[in-house]
Amino acid sequence: MKKIAFFVLRISQLRVLLPIIEEMLSSGRMIPVLITTKTMNFGMKAAQNYDPSFNPFHDRMEIHYVDNFGEIPVIMDKNNIKILLSNILLAFSSSENNDGSALLKSLKERGVKFFYLESTHDAICVLPEILSFDCFRLVDGFFCLSEYWKEGIVSALKRKFKLTDSEIMELSKKFYVVGWPELDSVEKLDKKAILEKYRLTNIKKMIVFFDPVGNVNYVPNFFYKYYFRIFGSKKEKILRFLKNLLIDMYSSPKIFWKLPFYLKAYLTYRKIPNYQELFFSLKKFCQDNDYLLICKSREKNNDPDFIKTGCDLYTYDRGYLPFTLLELMCISDVYVGFNSSSIMEAVYCKLPVLSIHVFPMRYQFSDYRGNIYEYLEECFNSPGEFLNFPGVNRVFFLYKQKIDFKEAFKGLKLDPQRRDDYVAKFIGFMDGKSSNRILNILEENFLS
Repeated sequence: MKKIAFFVLRISQLRVLLPIIEEMLSSGRMIPVLITTKTMNFGMKAAQNYDPSFNPFHDRMEIHYVDNFGEIPVIMDKNNIKILLSNILLAFSSSENNDGSALLKSLKERGVKFFYLESTHDAICVLPEILSFDCFRLVDGFFCLSEYWKEGIVSALKRKFKLTDSEIMELSKKFYVVGWPELDSVEKLDKKAILEKYRLTNIKKMIVFFDPVGNVNYVPNFFYKYYFRIFGSKKEKILRFLKNLLIDMYSSPKIFWKLPFYLKAYLTYRKIPNYQELFFSLKKFCQDNDYLLICKSREKNNDPDFIKTGCDLYTYDRGYLPFTLLELMCISDVYVGFNSSSIMEAVYCKLPVLSIHVFPMRYQFSDYRGNIYEYLEECFNSPGEFLNFPGVNRVFFLYKQKIDFKEAFKGLKLDPQRRDDYVAKFIGFMDGKSSNRILNILEENFLS
């Protein structure tokens, strides 16, 4: 029987692949093999290593641990595996391990085909800015959520590398629209069982799902870093502000020349709620209306204590199949979040969305991961994009307006037809067969 290998670095990357592995095992069509690492020595400093407890199929798979990219082709060759599937490309550009193209070339030389599974907007706004075109050319196939993302990636590559029409046509042949495997299990979720699992059986009127924005230092945006994230006592605010400024003046000297502009903005926004005030406002609204406030976060978000203790339920991932995020969205009534692609999962789970924009481009003082915030701002400002889709979500630009949650929630409903339009455009399919679709493509075209 043919084998297919899956490559993950961070444990969180496994969640997108598990439904495909489940489909392989249940159908008996192919044998899944997992390649990962026990130690995070690939330049992914803030990542969590592979944890077998998050893989329900750990004992039913071949597991190979590697210490560097160079070992992967050897494992593929030794075990006669001709297909490697992963949702990783960005890691190949790591300055500490810039042998990504070398890895893909080595796989090619051994007759191994590499397939990339797209699962976020990084494929449009980050990868073309960071990776070489050589990396993209060496990928044998791209599995995309929908035609929208396929066209977006191809257009981004065309702009970045000034491709000819013939090069575009040749590249497009490698793209396959398959949907989102992670969502295959949504229809099988049991709301009653989930409520019992999370001890939420004493249900209130409504459950509000809060998706926190990362509380991190590396995002170079003045409004986010020097206003939105400045909270605590007056002394704590001043110290945090000065610490940020000293670090940024060293790492991003051009911020110094814009200080008058930023300080004027700081005074302008003094009546706009910062992170702490915004959250407490949402919490009070939920308490006043007897709503339940729940949150699923990630450890790397470094959430402040007021969020961890302020929610009725605050949790990290408990599992990837079913995925904790989808479980909690399944039982929720409204999604409140920022610029995360989780809005797509929320809409798929039929939640109306309240989106809050806190990364205005005009306050970005250095580049960050390609042009990601330029892209996200465009998506916020353009009705019909995945962050601004009338009938599905309501957008608030925090640096322009103060949010009254009572007013914001009034009339916040999901239009069923608009939801279907959104899913068709950004997620592609809602038949729960994305994993099967991927395996069919591989089996019919590359495993003969």
